[in-house]
Amino acid sequence: MNNMFFFRFTICRSVKILPLTLLIPWGLNTASGCGASSPDRLPDGERMALNGAPDTDYPTIDAARRNARTAIRLWQESRAQLRFNASDLDDLEIEFPVGTTIRVPETQSLYRTGASGAVQPFFMDGFRLTQAGKDVIRLVSEAESHGFDDQGYYESELKCKLEKLENLSGFDENGLDAALTADDQHLVLATSNNPVVPTNPDQFEQFAQVHLPTLWRKMEHIKPVLSERGQLVRQADFLLTRAFARILATYRKDQAEKKEEVVTVDEIRDGIANPDATISAMLPWTQQYTDLRRAYIRYRQLAMTGSVQPLRITKPHHIKARYVGDEVIFLRERLAAEGYTTVLRTDTPANVFDDSLVDALGLYQADHQLAPTGKLDAATLKVLNVSMETRAAQIAVALRQWRRSKLNQDNSKVIVQVNIPAFEAHFFSNRELKRTHRVVVGNNGWVHDKIINKKGFLNRTGLMTSAIQTVILNPAWRVPPRIKQDELDKEHANDPTYYERHNFVVTTNPDGTESVMQRPGPGNALGVVKMAFPNDQGIYMHDTAQKEYFERPVRAFSHGCVRLQNPIDAAAFLLEQDGSHASGKEQEILRSRKETEVRLNTPIPIHIEYIPVSVNELGRVLFHTDIYSMLGKPVAEMQTRLFNRPAKPVSQSGTDMHTRCAENKSPELDAKAVD
Repeated sequence: MNNMFFFRFTICRSVKILPLTLLIPWGLNTASGCGASSPDRLPDGERMALNGAPDTDYPTIDAARRNARTAIRLWQESRAQLRFNASDLDDLEIEFPVGTTIRVPETQSLYRTGASGAVQPFFMDGFRLTQAGKDVIRLVSEAESHGFDDQGYYESELKCKLEKLENLSGFDENGLDAALTADDQHLVLATSNNPVVPTNPDQFEQFAQVHLPTLWRKMEHIKPVLSERGQLVRQADFLLTRAFARILATYRKDQAEKKEEVVTVDEIRDGIANPDATISAMLPWTQQYTDLRRAYIRYRQLAMTGSVQPLRITKPHHIKARYVGDEVIFLRERLAAEGYTTVLRTDTPANVFDDSLVDALGLYQADHQLAPTGKLDAATLKVLNVSMETRAAQIAVALRQWRRSKLNQDNSKVIVQVNIPAFEAHFFSNRELKRTHRVVVGNNGWVHDKIINKKGFLNRTGLMTSAIQTVILNPAWRVPPRIKQDELDKEHANDPTYYERHNFVVTTNPDGTESVMQRPGPGNALGVVKMAFPNDQGIYMHDTAQKEYFERPVRAFSHGCVRLQNPIDAAAFLLEQDGSHASGKEQEILRSRKETEVRLNTPIPIHIEYIPVSVNELGRVLFHTDIYSMLGKPVAEMQTRLFNRPAKPVSQSGTDMHTRCAENKSPELDAKAVD
């Protein structure tokens, strides 16, 4: 057959007549002989100018090869129907998992339909993922590390589709190129007198059938598979779109603190262009968030494996230094599981409560806001026996609190954050943590304010976002009426010299009530520094005369204000960052003992927040006391979502998508699945 082909073509060239059998199948006008080389004889859209040259130029064989490869690609895409119609989306509808509360726009409305009714995939280029598609797959695989429920992101379904697309039996994409290479001499002969390779898929198929026998056989072999590959491409693109919409909605929910995960069509379309940049811009920028993600993965793994069990100890006070017993083995294992291995010695019998175990237990107690005695008491045993499921849920809640933090949207040069459960204030400059100070926050006592006839936890430090406007050195304390009535007046009743001895000044107001002010100086309740910021709770940050409270592990003793350790250093930092005229003059002003108000040139944002878990500089996870009892319900709900979820929904065929893919190889879901 091949010999006949070459023989007939050779005769044609010698007599300058091209055989009709070589022209008719792909639509050429046969009125002229072999010497006619003008591409204008092809209908519009059925020819291709080669190598960027004018249509009448004779093409190089390299250009013909390139155009043949382009024609092969267009033929594959056409036969696979990679551009699908809007009506096709109806067949791709997938319901969200049971229990999901989310409202995203219908996927059909995301795809814009062209004039021809064709819909262009978002995340697939031919049979391969675009970079945006790879970004979405990575975001899906990373969703769990953010403490998200992994339902609703279609991870198993995506893995299924992409594995099938990669491993579809009978398809060898490289084989098409090899077949074209094998037919290279045929291609040279076929284009030597007609400088075009038809790009119309139907005409190229006829062209290959006549001129490129090896390629034609390969095309015939893979044609049945192309349709299935095209369907997988469409389904994968649909799933990627749904997954990205869900991820974006989840982040948007945390930012907006909405009860439902709501996102608009325009937000999804804008984000699809660059999913990685869209989501990265919404993530917290602090190192704490990154460290907590690592901690969550570790604790979730401990929870899933069930390797950490409760300590069955009935008399913990007996277990202390030099105690010998199996209980010590369990205690060592428990501390090791949470990262205290560097402290524990390995050259001591495991059942002996040695000095290294005393040190490790003392560190554990300090990290969990317990008195660091190094002895196993009832309070420590209770904390040790908190399940890994609960610990993982606490970290997941902390991650969510960070995503909701107003710190993320704050682009100010200098920012102050107070984390109530950690009893710490953090000072940032250019998004870098510069200073950390211990703080004392409002106590959790039940209070009855008789002046305004209000009952409640009135001394709690309120969560808020404001901005420090002034730094007051040598502040006077203007006593709130409730504190005067409930505390100072009682002291005065017992000791008539109380006000005078403590440097208070009592003033009678026009309405007959009294106001009390404590002058600046030694013993002033506000110490020597006050930082004022607008709020409706009368809260500010200040020094204190009761510095001993900073040594307590749980520091909730104030009437609501934030007491700051080492306040002079913190004030000097703020004044320096602000470029204030008072910067560097703090000690001089303090020596004057005169109340001096320094108004900042630029107010400095302050965010008072409630984040229940931290990671220290050594990588140990610090689980803070829920001092205001705000986390019980959120943590319980998170634990249920993460560890007591209903089974994933099955497909319409009644077979779980992941189960159907089990027969395929199962690499980790990442961009390599289709590379």
